[in-house]
Amino acid sequence: MEVTRNGPVLVLRGGDLCVHVRPGRGGRIDRLFHGPSGGFQPVFVSGTACRTPRPGDAFEEHDTCGLDDGFPTLLRETVELPDGPVVYPDHGEIWSTPMEWRQDGDALTLFMESRLLPYQYEKTLRLKRDCLHLHWRIRNTGRYAFPCLWTFHGLFRYSPDLRVRLPESDGNGALCTCANPRLGPEGTRLRRTSLLEHVPEPVPPTAEKFWLLGRVRQGRCALEYPAEGMAVVLTYDPAQLPYLGFWVTAGGFKGEYNCALEPSTGWYDSVDCARRQGCCPVLEPGQEQSFSMTIRVCPLTQAEKEAFA
Repeated sequence: MEVTRNGPVLVLRGGDLCVHVRPGRGGRIDRLFHGPSGGFQPVFVSGTACRTPRPGDAFEEHDTCGLDDGFPTLLRETVELPDGPVVYPDHGEIWSTPMEWRQDGDALTLFMESRLLPYQYEKTLRLKRDCLHLHWRIRNTGRYAFPCLWTFHGLFRYSPDLRVRLPESDGNGALCTCANPRLGPEGTRLRRTSLLEHVPEPVPPTAEKFWLLGRVRQGRCALEYPAEGMAVVLTYDPAQLPYLGFWVTAGGFKGEYNCALEPSTGWYDSVDCARRQGCCPVLEPGQEQSFSMTIRVCPLTQAEKEAFA
């Protein structure tokens, strides 16, 4: 894998892919080009100028785009810890924190030490053929445990014909967590139907979010772009990332058009919500969380051969 620097962006090239990574923004992945298809690029690009965020900023005040990591929460909240209350920032701390980086052979590793909580954070990227391989390590370096959620907050392009491929889950349905005309009020329980596999029309503008009920049975989900003949497939260990959310805005949030498959360690969106459901991990002193994910960019026909039963 070749790594070059273009201003604030690291450009990774290997196999069929070219990936743009921004260390100054928590290792955000800005672009993901698939060369053999003629440059298919599924990552959402907002077009808003990128400015340097300050700790504690609201996520929506900045360029809401790219593939980010949400940790230790998604929703801003105050969490009581042994040394007193700590405010977990909106969409977590990683997206607004500059990272150091190093290249080790075919791997690019980004790393940082938190100023919010006692932990070290590391993300490693590798390219092979049509896949981006990602591995994360989070280690508690302090003397007390703290609750935390890790969520893959990857914003991909919206398309009216987009199809969402979701795994089966123990709850055999989903919970609507963002009121909207198509899915209903917040808190609506949704049956497992084709409704969840299709995104809303772009008129009128709308935004939706739901979480699958219970743990997923497969660590596999996908976005299919029929008009372009391409697909993006996420694979991971469901024991490590047992919960899955899905977000889509068709002009309903900041006038933007994107969507996100959100594999997560907890259910759902905040430490408080996850605690009430008994689904909130706690990172003990000296303990390390680690998990991996593969993002595959491939022709739709190839993805269909590996479709869910």
